[in-house]
Amino acid sequence: MILRQPTTPHAQPVLHLSLTWQQRAGSRVQIVGPTGEPIQICLPHGHFLRHGDVLQAEDGRIIQVEATSERLLRVTAHHPLQLARLAYHLGNRHATVEIGMNYLQFLPDDLLVHLVTALGGVCEEVVAPFTPERGSVSSSHDHGGVASGHIHEFS
Repeated sequence: MILRQPTTPHAQPVLHLSLTWQQRAGSRVQIVGPTGEPIQICLPHGHFLRHGDVLQAEDGRIIQVEATSERLLRVTAHHPLQLARLAYHLGNRHATVEIGMNYLQFLPDDLLVHLVTALGGVCEEVVAPFTPERGSVSSSHDHGGVASGHIHEFS
């Protein structure tokens, strides 16, 4: 089965596909579906899937993407300014980070843990869906006027 983004945004899904961040981050991904069927995800270069995205199979079936829970490191701080400082330093290293109301999350990385703790942050392991910020993972850098998937597009 080959999956692409559908033309009908409000279509009813017939299948829910639970994917890790690594599986949702690539524009060309091959996986095995829940029924054992091989699935190829084909997205435009630089695009990735978010929780709730809907794809259309070549046979017309509609599939909804779900972010599966995975092992993450959650960063907290003693005050908002310290958390903003941690976010700045993680972003400065182009880390793929999810920003929550009072926390930051990223996939396990010993160097980032060292950075966070050296700056006074607290890291704890959690299991949760990973939904990082769009700009931190985009690979497209065309200034031709189309911003879809572009690193300067903030939504």
